Amino acid sequence: AYYSAAQKIIFTLYVLPTLAATSLFPSMVRLVGATVKFKALFEKSARNMLLAAMPITAGGLVLGPQLMVLFYGDAYLPAAGPFAILLLTVPVVFAANIVNNALIVQNKQGYFTAYAVIGFFINIALNFALIPFLGINGAALSTLVTETAASAYIWRKLNRLNGFSLPGGLWKGLAATGTMALVTLVMTALGSYVLVTIAISVAAYALALKTLKDPL
Repeated sequence: AYYSAAQKIIFTLYVLPTLAATSLFPSMVRLVGATVKFKALFEKSARNMLLAAMPITAGGLVLGPQLMVLFYGDAYLPAAGPFAILLLTVPVVFAANIVNNALIVQNKQGYFTAYAVIGFFINIALNFALIPFLGINGAALSTLVTETAASAYIWRKLNRLNGFSLPGGLWKGLAATGTMALVTLVMTALGSYVLVTIAISVAAYALALKTLKDPL
């Protein structure tokens, strides 16, 4: 029940990059023959996905226990552990949605078979290895490693096709995320209500990006 509680919130967050990637799909299809423009669109989209994922992850790590109480009550505080670990999959999944679309528009969806096989066997092996020692945290860690390994595989395949590089200019996003996390920590220490803390943290992240003159 604890793991399911954490997982439901994470899966809800996964919907966000899916919607964004779906809206970008027609543009990718239109530019698939224009190598330079296609590469620019992909790298910009992947960068923006990561800029959206980073504050979600950092804020969630700080506010995990409060979020569990908000959504489920005090009895579900033990879900904060697996929630924190599963949050680390958010940047991976956000970027992977763009990678997946880039492969599909180039008719390379066959790579997803290997992607699924890799994820299947790694997840089973790690669950057997980690759950007896770490319990639900072991299950969450297994998911994190599986998502990362499988996503690294499809990124490598895409990079071989198109020579994409990792999105550049992320330092501003990292700086803004650090600033936001500090604000979140201070608000939490002051006993601020979790929804108020989230609102102020979002504003702090946006203000930090604006101050750093980030293109987003």
